[in-house]
Amino acid sequence: MMLPLPSCTFTPYAQSVQYVVAFDIETSGPSFSRNGILSIGASLQDRDSIECLSFQANLLLPEDREYDRGCFENFLKKNPQAHAFVQKEALPPARAMAHFCEFLDLVEAEYPETGFVSDNPSFDIAWLNIYLDLFAEKTHWIPQEWDVSGSF
Repeated sequence: MMLPLPSCTFTPYAQSVQYVVAFDIETSGPSFSRNGILSIGASLQDRDSIECLSFQANLLLPEDREYDRGCFENFLKKNPQAHAFVQKEALPPARAMAHFCEFLDLVEAEYPETGFVSDNPSFDIAWLNIYLDLFAEKTHWIPQEWDVSGSF
């Protein structure tokens, strides 16, 4: 279950945006070549923070990827419920990304004036775009536009 977005001030970048996809990912570490995405969550909400659509998938770690020791010791080991959650019903990356593409297709078709926000956009968008490139038959690219001031 995704929580509603806090009240936000729309910056000039977002004046034409009627909807926002708030998304977050969890990874097994910071390295794009050694680690992988463990979980993706997204919530499409209108300006009143009413959720219109949501997406959540847990992903299996590809065989050539591993847990970063620091990530495992400092976060996952200390938060066993979070670690159990990201392992629950985990899908192969190609299947998870196909479902994510379906979500993005629906957002694009039904909600054309949509912006994307994240608590760490450069990290999350880069990871998602890499996984879309590696595992999706139909490549989508998440926009690289965000407001670095912390407001949207």
